[in-house]
Amino acid sequence: MSYYPAQVNQYRPGADSDPLDEIKKNLEDWRLYGAAYTPAEQAKKSKELHDLRANNAQTVASRAVDNLIDKARDVEIEYKLLTAKRKAEAQSWDAAKLAPELGVASVLLDMSLKAADPVKTVKNLWAEVKQTGDRYKIRALAEVLPGLVAKTGNLDHQLAFNGVLTEARSKVVQIRNTPDIQKADQDTRAAFMNYQAAVREFRETAQLMDEADPVHPLAVGTYGMAFRRIRTFTDDHGTPTLRILEPDDPEIMRSY
Repeated sequence: MSYYPAQVNQYRPGADSDPLDEIKKNLEDWRLYGAAYTPAEQAKKSKELHDLRANNAQTVASRAVDNLIDKARDVEIEYKLLTAKRKAEAQSWDAAKLAPELGVASVLLDMSLKAADPVKTVKNLWAEVKQTGDRYKIRALAEVLPGLVAKTGNLDHQLAFNGVLTEARSKVVQIRNTPDIQKADQDTRAAFMNYQAAVREFRETAQLMDEADPVHPLAVGTYGMAFRRIRTFTDDHGTPTLRILEPDDPEIMRSY
């Protein structure tokens, strides 16, 4: 859907040359030969460039904005699929299976504090649990371990238990990062990279049309307001993504 209302386009694909190419050529001519132009030639070239920009301003801007928003929507689509995969993984856990494992892990870890060598006991327990490959046992131990760290007053023990905890949490993350989730995450990142490429193209177009840099926080106008609609962020899993605001959303005018 075009960012602008229906209008008569100056540029007709397949019939005319791309106005951006014409502008680039005009600017390149200025760069190469501008110093040799007579005042009359400079005035003529300046008017040609001005008219070229003015006559195609809306058409060029419409294409640029549509392309930017389309690439942003691709990110939203891929991220929605990723979110669905993560939700499915979360729902795959059976609370009736996890609860008893949490209880067992709690008892075993409490007993380890009374052992002659608590650190060795906890490390051996973790090694045994990890060896089982049982995702419920592994997650249970990872969730109960922080309580063990809090209970011990021995600093050396705390440091050792934290080391086990770090490894256990890392293992849980590995287990929960299923192939489906990994694929969806990769697709989201690829879409985001395409969006970043579109931003670079969008900025170049604005520059060619003698518009302000749209990424500037205070930028307005067609390009600036379009870019303000897109808010990028990184989620809790470290995945870059974004959301697109509606053109009339009051948040568009708020500072980044």
